[in-house]
Amino acid sequence: IHRAPTGFTQSSIDTRQKASVQGFSAFEMSVGFSSDLKPFLSGFQYLDPLVLNAATTTLDPLTLTWASISSTYQNISGPTTQPLALLEDALAATVDAGLGIAIVDPKYGFATLARVNAMLDVCDAHGGPSKILIKFDNETTNTVLVTAAHARGYTCINYWGSDTANLAIQQANWDVLGGLYNAGSTMWNALKSYGKKTWAAIVPNQAALNQAVIDTDADFYMVQSLSITPIGPGTPEPSTSRVKTTPGLGVAWLRGAPRGPPAAAEG
Repeated sequence: IHRAPTGFTQSSIDTRQKASVQGFSAFEMSVGFSSDLKPFLSGFQYLDPLVLNAATTTLDPLTLTWASISSTYQNISGPTTQPLALLEDALAATVDAGLGIAIVDPKYGFATLARVNAMLDVCDAHGGPSKILIKFDNETTNTVLVTAAHARGYTCINYWGSDTANLAIQQANWDVLGGLYNAGSTMWNALKSYGKKTWAAIVPNQAALNQAVIDTDADFYMVQSLSITPIGPGTPEPSTSRVKTTPGLGVAWLRGAPRGPPAAAEG
């Protein structure tokens, strides 16, 4: 499930627990950093969208300690106010609690080794490479994140939207390749041509997922609605007669041989 499901408070532990109740078992956790290198759940460079519900750029977390951030602000980005959450607490409440795996994505900090290592130290302590994927979602030639994560044994995934040119240049560094769920056949043929597992994002609703399964045959899908029915083992694919035969989405399966039978899509 995406970090910001429609109608729910984004980047909160509570929303991930609600997603688990709905059948999802893979949780995106976008990460920001405080000045004292505490990774916490945030998909923004500035705190403003989370704590002021405003598209302004006045609160840079890199200039504030975690103690200052957590004692001053709360997450008001959705219908219920939630505390801002450290990555370690979010992983403890989901991965350590046996609810599924995490997809950890350092939105702002991916190019700074100290921040990447602080994030990976937390990941190591809460499931490690067997329970956590390391993600990025932009075209980048900077390899600090993927190099550090691979050195610790993590599986790394990235997303190129519909950009086949940058995909061709950068795909060798990444283990699982992603594209826009409705990018069309040119992008999806390119993604499949590298012989790696693939994923599609960000699917907004059930109808879009049903069509994306047919159009992309991706290995998993990141969705943005808790109303979507997750596709799991043995579940017939929407609008087709095929049946999912592989295990549910998991890190060990993603490390396996590419392009096997149709696989589980859990959001």
